Amino acid sequence: MSRQFPGQRRQCAIMYFAKRGPLRFLSHLDLVRAMDRLVRRAKLPVLYSEGFHPHARLSFASPLPLGMEGWREPCLIELARPISAAEIARAVGRHLPPGMELVSVELSTRGRRSPLADLLVAGYEMELTATGQLSDLVAAMEQYWAAREWKIARPTKTKVSEVDLRPGLLELELRADPPRVVMELSLAPETLAKPEEVAQALADLAGWPRLPVGRTARAYLR
Repeated sequence: MSRQFPGQRRQCAIMYFAKRGPLRFLSHLDLVRAMDRLVRRAKLPVLYSEGFHPHARLSFASPLPLGMEGWREPCLIELARPISAAEIARAVGRHLPPGMELVSVELSTRGRRSPLADLLVAGYEMELTATGQLSDLVAAMEQYWAAREWKIARPTKTKVSEVDLRPGLLELELRADPPRVVMELSLAPETLAKPEEVAQALADLAGWPRLPVGRTARAYLR
């Protein structure tokens, strides 16, 4: 049994994967279970928790909203012994479920704080299903960049809070082929901005009931 001593850093691997198609409806809890099965089937030298029902020591970044694709999602795997990134990629590649792709594997170490805790920015892409009157959307984006604040109402379980999206919306643009809204948002608690909130705020500025969005994806975390 591996034991961590104070100040000791553990070896780990960060596996970046894509989750597309029907897998975008997989809940975060089901994703954790699927990854646990994956590393077991791949026979990776993974550290396991103690107790009667040990599970692989895996950790993830902020959960994806249900229905959203992830193009480069990180999964941190704590290792019991050294293994190369190429070996991990080969072993995992044989057991990936349909709809999941392995993007890359990086070796790292961790102490008490996970490397994933430093991923506080996310990039999103929202494909537009209707492309008429895009000039309204362009004008809405211009209003955003000219504004010092962009306040919305954010409901919680107990109340509705007024939130300023402006500090958390780092990039916002309209791209073509296919037409899509591209945004970069903060994940930090004090400046958190959610893609669905930005989409509705844009629709409100454009005078639309909602943004005509089809496929939505989190493209990266950094």
